Amino acid sequence: MCILSFPEVALIGNENNIIDDTGSEVTYRYKDSKTNLFKTRTVKGEDFLWLILQHVLPKGFRRVRDYGFLHSNAKKTLKLRALQ
Repeated sequence: MCILSFPEVALIGNENNIIDDTGSEVTYRYKDSKTNLFKTRTVKGEDFLWLILQHVLPKGFRRVRDYGFLHSNAKKTLKLRALQ
């Protein structure tokens, strides 16, 4: 089984990128990060759910990038600190 990179999963999250669902297989469109081209892939329904659920955090966990110097607002603070 192939594990998806995060950008591929982010694109799948948009339901417009799910092309077909036959009940047993799911066909979806994603953007290949290496070639920057859109590709399609067909996997079994269970595998599709597994690929998506790998990126769901357990209850009570928070993404690290939401805090500290990895937070999106921290870039401005880091630039100001670098100027001092």
